[in-house]
Amino acid sequence: MSNLRTTGYPDIHDNEYAILEATGEISIFPRKELVPITPKDLHMKVEYCGLPIAVVIEGKVQKRKLKFI
Repeated sequence: MSNLRTTGYPDIHDNEYAILEATGEISIFPRKELVPITPKDLHMKVEYCGLPIAVVIEGKVQKRKLKFI
């Protein structure tokens, strides 16, 4: 039951399957009507934003990365 709560589907009736994996973990599969909607479901194109760039690492400003941005 605690694994159900951590997946965001705490009600056992909201889940289609719960599988005990070989590692001892439990994989939870919610019912299809309860899965959050994604842009793909709405046939929306999403612009790629790229990866974040760290401009401060261990308290030091990365000037080369700032120029890149």
